[in-house]
Amino acid sequence: MGMKRSIEGYVYNRIEKLGEKDYQHLGFEDDNKEFSKMLESFVPEIGMKRRVKITFEEIEDNEN
Repeated sequence: MGMKRSIEGYVYNRIEKLGEKDYQHLGFEDDNKEFSKMLESFVPEIGMKRRVKITFEEIEDNEN
């Protein structure tokens, strides 16, 4: 059975400027950088690729 973890953070959708061009940027961020640490534990070596299932549950309705 796989490892189960719960990490709270924010899903965001924003426009980022790169030079003269605007890019839509979607992502996830958490205060303690636990999400990136979890991803590093899944793929600890550069160039490594693993199939994983990550499940998110919306816990609040935030219009920001």
